[in-house]
Amino acid sequence: MQSLNEQFKAAFGRDLCVGNGYRTLAAQYATKRSQGYLAATPGTSVHGWGLAIDLCGSDDTGSAKRWLEANGPIWGWENPSWAKSSKWEPWHWEYVPGTDDLGVYESSYWSRLRRVLLLRRLNDVDHRARTAAWLAGPSCVSPRSATAKRSRRWSRRRRSPRA
Repeated sequence: MQSLNEQFKAAFGRDLCVGNGYRTLAAQYATKRSQGYLAATPGTSVHGWGLAIDLCGSDDTGSAKRWLEANGPIWGWENPSWAKSSKWEPWHWEYVPGTDDLGVYESSYWSRLRRVLLLRRLNDVDHRARTAAWLAGPSCVSPRSATAKRSRRWSRRRRSPRA
């Protein structure tokens, strides 16, 4: 971000205006309450990983936005495709190497995240432990996972056929 800002400052004579960056879980809940559908479900936001920024209104339009679209990817920052269509958020930019490392836009990310959210409800553990469980991937499967439930349902059906 620092290198991107230096180049932005060379082009515009001022710093890039960032209105929001990292969000704690409490801040994610507050954002969801105030922004409604525009905000991610608390616990799923890439702001919570420190991988997203929200630009000030002055930098999400016009020549600043065009410059960022052309130059941001050089330093790994992009306005993701979903923010250009389904939820129009020109101010939302993500650090792509970080989101790629986490697999944010792969289906496995959301299934692992669901497991972590389920585990959070089942066990009141601290944030670091939840993060470690998420990063552990498939090994953190809960015994109450969907696969286990389907397996139990299937075995019950095989034992007691329906009339």
